[in-house]
Parts: sequence; structure tokens; C-alpha cells
Amino acid sequence: MTGNANDWDRVERYLGHDALMQLATKTVAIIGLGSGGGFVAQSLAMSGVGHFILIDDDVLDSSNVMRHVADARYVGIPKVEAVGDLIRQRNSKAQVPCYACWAEHLRANVTEAIPGEPGDTNLDYGMIGPDGTLAAEPGLWLHVVRIAAAHADRALNELLIGQPIHRTYPANTVILANVAMEIFDGVVTPPYSAQWIDVARNPNCLVCGTPQAASHASNLSLSDMAGDLLIDDAAEMDQRNTQKRGGQDTA
Repeated sequence: MTGNANDWDRVERYLGHDALMQLATKTVAIIGLGSGGGFVAQSLAMSGVGHFILIDDDVLDSSNVMRHVADARYVGIPKVEAVGDLIRQRNSKAQVPCYACWAEHLRANVTEAIPGEPGDTNLDYGMIGPDGTLAAEPGLWLHVVRIAAAHADRALNELLIGQPIHRTYPANTVILANVAMEIFDGVVTPPYSAQWIDVARNPNCLVCGTPQAASHASNLSLSDMAGDLLIDDAAEMDQRNTQKRGGQDTA
């Protein structure tokens, strides 16, 4: 941890000494250092995580400043350098290695063909092709940090497995809604609420899969994966709506 033990006093009081020492040994790789990824990286550093692999090939643009942890001082600087500097300012002993040394080993055995480019291979992190395979949506910083804070908290919880402060969640994936969203067919998730689903591991996943036969899970819809969680949530929403209508009728 950083030189002065008192700097981490309140973090240690919340997490516990052993948990804080455990986080100092952990390594986190963050793919994409936009407004969300940058917030996650800085938040984990401020929580005591000691080692980071930062992955992003973009530089900070002036249009990013209104939604990014890095301010105008870092415009024109690669995001990995900007976020790395912010991490070290919060946790001076944190170590940031680059992506190249990690990718060199990963890409040797785990690759996929790039559509339209025979012979070339790559991992799809949402950036394959001139327009990418993931679309970014505009939003305010206050909306970004709500999602990113939950993201960082989930990651921190995984790093704390084995410690008393580790928590068990209803499922392995949570979808947060900043506005009313129909995440599941026929079920509108209200603003500032969430839906939990269990996403089964794909045995043919390029990163964590095995050469076994494909699982039917890869063809499941979000509603299928939510299972009983969706049924329970829909019933609860129906009950709330019934109570609300009853109150309005009485009034």
C-alpha cells in the first residue's frame, strides 16, 4: 500500500486488514478506458487493488472530458497513460503493466477470423471492423458513474472471495436501468432499478471455453436466462401496480 498507513485507515476499517492486504496482491485487467472503464479503474485503485493491466488504444479527446475521470490536462494523451497516472496519484504503489505483454500470450492460442479479411485473426472486444461491433450511446456522467460504480463494486466483491465482507448475489449478471427499459419482453424495468440474470458459460468461448460440444445456453434469450428471477420480479411488479391502483381508487 502507499507509504502512510493512515491514508488507508478508513478503507481498512470498512474492508478489514486482511481484505485490504489481499486486494494489494490482486491484478485487474480493464478493457476499454472510456468514461465507464476509467471510473472503474480509479475506483478499484482507491479501494486498494494493487496491480492493473489497462487496455485501450485511444487518446483522450476534448469531447471526452465531460464524461471522463481524466480532465482537460490529459487531452491528447493516450487514455492508458492518463488513467494510469490517476491510479498512481491515488495509490502510489499500484503497478500498471501494459496490454501488449498480456496479449502476446493470449493471442497465440485464442483468436478468431476477422470477417472479410481471410488469414487475419483477432479477438473481438467490440472493435472489429471500421464501425465496431458494439454501439456506444450518449449519456451524462452522472448516469455513467451509477453503472460504473456497480461494475466496480461487483469486481471488488470477486476480488474479496474468502473474506468476511464478500457478498453473495442473486445471480451472476445484473442489468441496470437509468430510464424505463423493456429489458425482458413484456416487463418494463422502472428507472433506477435492476434485473438479475444468470448467464451460463459458453463452452466455445474464445477466452474461457473448452473444445467440448456447444451448449444450448448460447441460444438462450435474456428471459430464458432470467428464469425464476424474472417470474418473481414480474409478480412483484404486478402486486405493486395492483396496490397502487387500489390506493388511487380509494382516494
